[in-house]
Amino acid sequence: MNNFNPTPAPFDWPAMYPIIAVFLTGVAAMFIEMLWPRRTNNAIVLTSLVGLGISAALVGTIWGQTSESLGGLFINDRFGQVMQIALIAVTFITILYSEGYLRERRVPFGEYYPLVIWSAVGGMIMATSRDLLVIFLGLEVLSIALYVLSGLSSKERKSQESALKYFLLGAFASGFLLYGIALVYGATGSTHTGSIAALMQMGDGVDPVNVKLLYGG
Repeated sequence: MNNFNPTPAPFDWPAMYPIIAVFLTGVAAMFIEMLWPRRTNNAIVLTSLVGLGISAALVGTIWGQTSESLGGLFINDRFGQVMQIALIAVTFITILYSEGYLRERRVPFGEYYPLVIWSAVGGMIMATSRDLLVIFLGLEVLSIALYVLSGLSSKERKSQESALKYFLLGAFASGFLLYGIALVYGATGSTHTGSIAALMQMGDGVDPVNVKLLYGG
């Protein structure tokens, strides 16, 4: 009787630290809102900015390195590092200047900040993934947070309308994207971008199953 001993895929923790740090920053901001609701958002803003700064520093510790995680689902390369820095910077600036706008529009919801942060997490997942399904999951994480943000000012009809329109448009777009991923998988036998690129370079007449086994897609 053969013993089945599955070997877990190698996980490059340092390469994933920036994404994990941004996610935990959003969790911390959410807990602050839960513990001290209806108060000033200064603590949430400060926590968010500090967490994003730490995340940017973590990207700096892996700058210029190249590695893969979870069997090639995630890749740590220069493109992903640049995109992560860009997303963190945009999120940092957004949070830095949002409090005054929220007070002016009388939208004193501390939930705004974790949602902004988690949308950045979705973008960072998309920027560092090499698998179409993981890219799709990252897109959904980004989009769901933005759906809620669009309708955050529930007392305004324009906010309600924008949230509904964005949700319907996003749902249709996600359906088309997922259908396209299914077609690509049916044609190539893999959702891994490396396997798909290899098959396209080899041309017609290549068995997609062999490509999948060769490149681990």
